Amino acid sequence: MLNASGREEYFPITAPMCKKNIIIRMPYSKSEKRKRALYNALLLSKTMTVILELNPYVKVLQKEPLQVELENCNVFFRHKAGDYFDQL
Repeated sequence: MLNASGREEYFPITAPMCKKNIIIRMPYSKSEKRKRALYNALLLSKTMTVILELNPYVKVLQKEPLQVELENCNVFFRHKAGDYFDQL
């Protein structure tokens, strides 16, 4: 689980190129109000489940069982149609 600080040691996927932090980015959103509400909820919470996209910065190391690593220090909140999308 990644905490609000974005520190690599809390991220469940290895990221050998990252020296310090994993950057969690929120793409453009049509609803700044919803985006701000999510941001505020993250600031207030010690733990909160969110859906993140690893693409395009993920490398598949092994398919069975699945093993991946980040090639970059960025991940994105999952988004669809210009807004955060909290489903798989």
